[in-house]
Amino acid sequence: NVDTVVAGACGRDDFAIYTGTIASATRLIDSGAAYVFVRDGPDFPFEYSERLVASNVKAQDRFGHAVALSNDTVVVSSMQQPPKRQDLRPRHAVQAITTDCNPASATDTVGSVFSLGWKYQMEDNDQWSIVVSDPIESDASTTDLEAVLENLGTGTVRVSRTDVDPATGGYTWYVTFVEDDSWRLRDSAKPLLIPYYDTLTGTNARVTVTSVVSNPTKVRGLVHVFTRADKDEYFTEQSYLYPASAQKQDLFGAALALHGDLAVVGAYNRDTYVSGVNAGSVMAYNLNFLTCYFDTPTYEVDEGGGVYVAFERDTDIDALLVLKLASLDRNADPTAQKYAA
Repeated sequence: NVDTVVAGACGRDDFAIYTGTIASATRLIDSGAAYVFVRDGPDFPFEYSERLVASNVKAQDRFGHAVALSNDTVVVSSMQQPPKRQDLRPRHAVQAITTDCNPASATDTVGSVFSLGWKYQMEDNDQWSIVVSDPIESDASTTDLEAVLENLGTGTVRVSRTDVDPATGGYTWYVTFVEDDSWRLRDSAKPLLIPYYDTLTGTNARVTVTSVVSNPTKVRGLVHVFTRADKDEYFTEQSYLYPASAQKQDLFGAALALHGDLAVVGAYNRDTYVSGVNAGSVMAYNLNFLTCYFDTPTYEVDEGGGVYVAFERDTDIDALLVLKLASLDRNADPTAQKYAA
């Protein structure tokens, strides 16, 4: 659209609306903004039209990181400031479980059994709990250890094991935690395994657990979709885009492109398991669902009353489209601000 310009200002401290809460009463640090400028034709200057305000934005979400415009649709990404490239983590955390002793002879090796405790925090609860595993053989196979850990509630894990170390008489198992969110440790640096080895045999036998790759911190990233009827109207937020499967540091929204109904979103740190770790990817979205759209994002309703919301679909589109509609009472007590279908 040659008569419209949208400029992102991701470092701006601004008011924002986060899903489930009312608009912030104070400016939030680096919540970001995007500004729309229009003109009446090539012989006229651009003039300020409006400031776009996105939902589901928190402080430091940097709304306006990337912008793309096509006709009367604009996509704007919000992406937190990522760590430095050398500090970006692989997709999954990895811990090493090592058995060792001080062998007095070639036959003095680690033997018998040990156990592992899984320390986790219950959802919506500040209390920590520890679950202790069944006994684990000192030379347990990878499949046996995977089964033991998954029974503890760690979620899916992948385990590899070294050969016995002749200098220590023990093994090392490398545990990759596949299901990040199953830990219920969203703010923890790493998953927590606790060794118990009183029953091990061997001179000064012990078990240690070390972090090889820490649990990556989450970098929020979304792409917000806005539409308008024509350049004389204001933009209305319709939806936001996100990956089908979440990864904490894929940097979704780092780059955007838009042409017609096709939106392309870059995530340069996404792990695709194709060529090395975190090789990056580009995700394409068909925006034909915008044939169903909101004329306005909010409605005023008297307490105890109701509202009629017209909802129409462009009849020129033949594709099947399934939608779920929900409402949110932003004036309710914060504990009651839940979506209701």
